[in-house]
Amino acid sequence: MILKRTIGLLSVIILLFNLISCKEKEAIGSYNMSLRGFVEEKVDITNIESISDIKMIDDDTIKLIGVDNNLKEIVLISEDKGKTWIEKEIESTDLKQDRIYFYSVFNNGDILAIDGSKNTNEFILIKDNGSIKEINIDNNEFHRITVSGNNDILIYDSCDIYLYNLKDGKLKKEINLDDEIISICTTDKYLMVQTVQAVKKYNLNNGEFIEDIEELQEYVDGDITYKLKLFNGSKEDEFFLLDSAGAYSVDDENYNINQIIDTNAYLFNSSEMELSHFLQLDNENFLAVYYGEDGMEMYIYSYSEELANKDLEEITIYSLYESESIRQYSAQYQNDNPNIVINYEVGITEDSGQTENDAIKTLNTELMSDNAPDILFLDNLSSDDLINKGMLEDISDIVNSKKESLFENILEEYFTEDKIYSLPLRVKIPVIFGGEDIINKFSNLENILDNKDEINNRLFGTYSARDILNLMYNINNDKLIENNIININEIKLFLENIKEIYEFEKSNIDEDSYNNYLEYAEQMSSEFMKQMSEIYLEKNIDPIEVLRPEYSMDIGYISSFYDLANIYTAMQEDENLTYNTYAGSNKFLEKDIISITSNSNKKEIAKDFISYVIDKKSQEINNYQGIPINKEALLSIYNKHVENDNLGGVGISGEGYEIDLDIKCPPEEEYNKFVNIVNNLSSPINIDSYVSEVIINTGEEYLEDEISLDEALEKINSALEIYLME
Repeated sequence: MILKRTIGLLSVIILLFNLISCKEKEAIGSYNMSLRGFVEEKVDITNIESISDIKMIDDDTIKLIGVDNNLKEIVLISEDKGKTWIEKEIESTDLKQDRIYFYSVFNNGDILAIDGSKNTNEFILIKDNGSIKEINIDNNEFHRITVSGNNDILIYDSCDIYLYNLKDGKLKKEINLDDEIISICTTDKYLMVQTVQAVKKYNLNNGEFIEDIEELQEYVDGDITYKLKLFNGSKEDEFFLLDSAGAYSVDDENYNINQIIDTNAYLFNSSEMELSHFLQLDNENFLAVYYGEDGMEMYIYSYSEELANKDLEEITIYSLYESESIRQYSAQYQNDNPNIVINYEVGITEDSGQTENDAIKTLNTELMSDNAPDILFLDNLSSDDLINKGMLEDISDIVNSKKESLFENILEEYFTEDKIYSLPLRVKIPVIFGGEDIINKFSNLENILDNKDEINNRLFGTYSARDILNLMYNINNDKLIENNIININEIKLFLENIKEIYEFEKSNIDEDSYNNYLEYAEQMSSEFMKQMSEIYLEKNIDPIEVLRPEYSMDIGYISSFYDLANIYTAMQEDENLTYNTYAGSNKFLEKDIISITSNSNKKEIAKDFISYVIDKKSQEINNYQGIPINKEALLSIYNKHVENDNLGGVGISGEGYEIDLDIKCPPEEEYNKFVNIVNNLSSPINIDSYVSEVIINTGEEYLEDEISLDEALEKINSALEIYLME
């Protein structure tokens, strides 16, 4: 088997939610720097498509191996700690350069490569002078290759690691894990393996397991979105851990953790960039490599005493649940305003033990005190209640100053007379996708039920009772509670209809799919995970799935430009496919609803923050949490992809079929059609999180036959009656 090299750019993954712990992590160690005292500077490194490895060779010299824009293996050298780079030619008559694949750099500068000219993958060691040493390793089934701190070779895939001796190529240890490997790093003595569940420590000499590193468990537990990564350190007994909150050095014996950089203020927190390499240059300078939509970018982080000693102003942002979007806005603002420190408070975390009611009561107390947060994100909170109590500040001056660049039809929904107290930064649009006849017949919940038997096997891309309830509740809830009055008849009809849909979906589930679902459901079974899934996992439209024979339609949200691109690509594959807003309505789901508290003592900074996040620069970042309300930003996103029509690919396969698609940027007429939809949005989907929780939780019990319909209705009515009267 010949190894095929994959050049990895950032996979377009919806960042559903980030549960990084909000705990302060104690800084212990020898680094004596301000966490915010770094200048982030982009390195001009052109003609590089991807980087395989990068290492410090001596105090000033860095060696980089990778692939250039012509897909040629390339070696670059920097002799000034990464500021400038020159290409280094490897002179050797023994190398067929076009068939050599570079994989890793040893600490002395030697390159570990594979000779692809052979019938099997043959490992070779390439010296600076071009001399070659063959390494006979009997392993052709692998995905990733690196070298360890003691100059051994590590070959690993998603769950297995093979440790080979460099000198004789013999296998020292095969390590089999029951969990997915996220990242690995080594010191001189040890191998650290980060999995989904833990950070594991192994002896690098013999591969024997030593222990799970309990001191790092809180970082792992807080990293569902895989922001956490491990990297080799420059010291023999040190490695690095990076997450959304910071860059940390960790010693490999006692696990003393020393936070070096507050990553909230820098690109580490970007939802558009994926960190691939992190390198310590010296005690005060670091290098990072990211991959994004536009390819690879390199940055140097240089410590500045001047910046570190600047007087800093602090503001506090609050949201009920942790939000990746808010972290992204904050990081970007802080990066452009280094004199501002943003403290991000979260009402409910996994280990807080608080209910929503508890958290809201605590928040209300804070809002009436001098400890009120400055900026309040209102997702899952009652804005009307806060406005009526005078707890929110009028922000009409900010909004009016930017009015021409924003979708005014959306703005109009938030004005009370001439004042505006809150504004969604993004919106999601519920749509239905399928053949033209499908769109007409399945325009609402009742029509779906009447015509479901015409569907090939499946209605939705899920068979979870909770997921179906959540999706259909969000786009049908306006009839259930009207003017704080429970419409029990409409709730009864809603539950009966969803029950029928659920039973239909279950009848078309194959055994393997159902078992996979049960496994996933077990992982998502905690109350906190249920709440988080409903807040951040609104079902995005998945039009590509409709190309599969077992699907005829899909209902979900357009949450980003990529959803639109997927729709267009699927329509090119099947000309009968089209889309429209669900039920032909002008509804939209509010996301990242921002406001300023009346008791804030930093209102000018808070207003500047809002002005910043509704501006084109901030809004054009694709965070996959909604369509920007800034129409200039949406156009900018479109224009960028028109110029570079490479949005990745997707493969779909099943019994008797296989579909490979290149995701295409829609043409101007399709883009304009979508903009017209956005221009006509006029009805926000108002979700009271307590009401939705009661109806969805109770509805799930009914759908799973744990309680009767009458019991469900009685339970809902008793839970909501008092709440809605308050």
